[in-house]
This record gives sequence, C-alpha cells and structure tokens, in this order.
Amino acid sequence: MTTILSAISGYFSKSILLGTLLPVIFFVTLSILFLIPLFPPDLQLLRPLEALDTQWKVLAVTLVTVVLSGLLYNLNMPIIGLYEGYPWFHSRIGRGRRRHYARLYERLDYLRTGLDTLEEAMLKGGPSSSPPASPPASPPAGTLLRDEVIRRLRSMGAFPWLLEDAGRTPEEMWAKLIEEVDQRRTDAYRDVPNEFPNRPDLILPTKLGNKIRSFEYYSNREYGMDSIKLWPRLVASINKDYAVSVDDAKLSFDFMLNNSLLCGVLSGAMLAAGVAYAAPMSEPRRLFAWLFQVALFAALAYWLYLMSFSRAAAWGETIKSAFDLYRGELLKQLGYPDRPRTRQEERALWQDISTQMYIGDRPSGRPREHIAAYPRYTGTFARSETAELSLKVARGLMGVQSPLGGPTTVVISARNEGAAPAKNLIITDAPPDGFDLQWLTGTVRANVFGPRSAPVETREVRVVGTNPYHFEVGELGPGHEVVLTYHALKRGGDK
Repeated sequence: MTTILSAISGYFSKSILLGTLLPVIFFVTLSILFLIPLFPPDLQLLRPLEALDTQWKVLAVTLVTVVLSGLLYNLNMPIIGLYEGYPWFHSRIGRGRRRHYARLYERLDYLRTGLDTLEEAMLKGGPSSSPPASPPASPPAGTLLRDEVIRRLRSMGAFPWLLEDAGRTPEEMWAKLIEEVDQRRTDAYRDVPNEFPNRPDLILPTKLGNKIRSFEYYSNREYGMDSIKLWPRLVASINKDYAVSVDDAKLSFDFMLNNSLLCGVLSGAMLAAGVAYAAPMSEPRRLFAWLFQVALFAALAYWLYLMSFSRAAAWGETIKSAFDLYRGELLKQLGYPDRPRTRQEERALWQDISTQMYIGDRPSGRPREHIAAYPRYTGTFARSETAELSLKVARGLMGVQSPLGGPTTVVISARNEGAAPAKNLIITDAPPDGFDLQWLTGTVRANVFGPRSAPVETREVRVVGTNPYHFEVGELGPGHEVVLTYHALKRGGDK
C-alpha cells in the first residue's frame, strides 16, 4: 500500500534534493571523517584513490554521492517497508513483536470499552444535583454507588490521587473522577485509530508500521473505500496545491528515515571495520573514541527513527484529509454525480465500487448493481449542476391506492429559491411500496411565481432508473416551481 502513497504533485526534484541527497551528503562526509581512517592505508581497495589528484578525488566522491542518492531514492518504499517490518514479518522476532502490539491493541480497546461502561455508570449513579425535600431515612442509591465506585478504584490503584487524603469532599472527588475518566476515555479513543489499523490481524511488528497502516486503512474504516484501488484515482481529483502539501509531509518523513538508515549503516560499518582491522585497538584512547563513535551513530539512528513517528503522523493526516475532502470529486469522475445522504449509504456504494474494481463483472457477464448511471439510495430529492442552490421539495399522493391495482398519482413539487437558474435539474423519487411507475406518464408543469407572470408550460420528461426513478426536468429559473406528476400501478395489477 505504501508504494502508491509516494510523491503525487510531480515535483520530484525537491524530494530528491531534500529527502535523499542531503542525507547522502551527510553520510558520505561522516564516512570520510570516521570510517575511512579505520581501514589500513595499504588496503587494495583504497590504492586507486590515493593515486588520484585532488580534483579527481572530488569527482569520485561526487559520483559516489549521486549514485547513492539515486539508489536511495529508488529504494524508498523498500526502506519504509523494512522499518514497518514486512521483510521479517514471519520471523520469530516479527511474530513476537506482532503479539506484543496485539496485546497493546486489545488493552487499549478493552480500556476504551471499560471506560465507556464506567462513565455511563458514574453519570447514572451520581447523587442528584438537587437536595431532597426531607432527609432520607437511608443514604440514597446514587450515594451508595458513588462510594462503591470510589472504593473499588482505590483498591485497583487506577487513580493514585484517590489514595491521598487531600481534604476533598466526596462530591469534589466524584466530580474530578468523572472528569479524569472522560479524559482517559477520550485519549483511548484517539490512540486506537491513530496508533493501530482497524483490525488486529493487520497489526505489524513495529510501531512505525502500525502508525502507517492506521492511515492506510483510514478510508476503509470511515467510508468503505479500498485505498489501494482508489488512491491512484483520487490523485486525479486532488488540488495541485494540496498535492504539494502531501508531498512536503512525505518529504519530511523520508528525510528522517533516510538519515536513520544511513546512520545505522555507518555505525555498523565502523563496528565491522574496527573489529576486522583492529586499528582502533592499538591504544586505549583510540579504542574509547571508536566505541563512543559507534554508539553515538547507533543512538542517532534510533533517535531519528523515533522522530519519524511524528512525521509519519503528519503525512498520514494529509492522506486522510485527501479522502475526506476529495472523495466527492472522485465519485463524480467515476460517474456518480450525487453523494449519498448517509454514511451507511456511502459506505455501501464505495464497497460496491471497490469490489467491482477487484473482481469485475459476474461470471454471467452482468455488471454489479453499482454500475448504473445513479447511486442506489432511495428517497425524494432534487439536484442540479448549479452550486449552492436552494431547492425546496414536497411530495404527495392523489387518489386511493386501489386493492385491484388501479393507478395512484404521485405529485412532487420543487421550487428554486436561489438567485441562479437550476441547470439540468433532476428529481429522484421511489413509488410507494408495492407500486411501480406506469410508463410514459411523467409530466412537468412549470409555474412562474416571480414578479412577472408567464404561461404554464407542460412537457414530458425523460425517465432514467428502475426504482428509484430519476426525472430529468431541465432548467428551472430562480423563483420558478415545477410540479411533477406520474402514475404508479400496484404490482400485479393493470398495466
């Protein structure tokens, strides 16, 4: 998945210079200062360099820097995968780390559920805010529950301040306890989706890998969108300025991770060279300096890895925001001009689209349901290509729904209360339950309610769909109202 979340704005030169070339220059400089002196001067590999003039040495170093930069840039995704834990996913260490993070995930999820239950019980069981008219014969039930909750939490040690006698009244302790439980609950709800993917079976062996997977599966968790299939298509809908911000966030992350990798390589190379050629072991001072340098670069590699967490989170926020902001544009480009009205309908639609992209048509050759000109949701509403349009829609029935299957007249009115004409107005409606549209019965009556009167216009409209039906009205001027009527027949009745 991470492979497709690379640079999207087209400004690759910036990514190469800041995300790759600078870390390589840093690595080559440190290697010349600290790694090369560990090799013996008569080493066969170094003799050609000793015979070169200064300008040729500079050229050789430049060539090495350019080659390493290109190699590092093209290996960006495998490097990220290495830090995520993919190469050693099935190893013993990988399985152990996955079990560790799975336990953390379960603990956070359990804490989230437990704090929900505790907060609900506390809010229900707290003492009443208004005192009773007369003192009760026994402590009220809310007070008993409050004291029991405080006693149990003290025995568990979950809130250390409860063990301190700070002179607080039970009411003050109860209020502070509710506030802290709510804060911990909020933290748990924030940490689970930001630190882990949406299913335990997707957990990776590293903290960085789980952070990245958490936003890789964000679109699936929130909207039912398969990010692997839909991200390359979403890129075409993203504003170019926003695409640059996505690349900048990725660039900062690459800078930290590449520096971490190169510092780790330098530390390992210095350790191997020192042990192989024993140059630092000739005297205690050199040995101490060598060990200190190896440890320093190893610590720097780990620190840069930790710093990449915040950069990955910032990168992930831009990816998640791209789905939040531009999925509507993607839906239009895929042939669905209207967005579903509820989250459930939207998830069902995106899941159908993702399934079609993965699997294709059915064996019979019939496309899946979502491959239609309009979405599958139902209801009565009007839409237009005009932005920020104010439309009021009303619907009613005329006549009696005869048990013998006689026609029922459906009346729908739509009024344009905006200042601009409604272009390509389409009214969507579903007949009553058990009824179908009687074909060629749709008419539109347009009445003008503006300052200037106009004759009533009646015309037929084109109908698309199979329930709900979509009536293509055309243009509706400001202040105009259309009245759409059509007949519906009971299934099994007269046709």
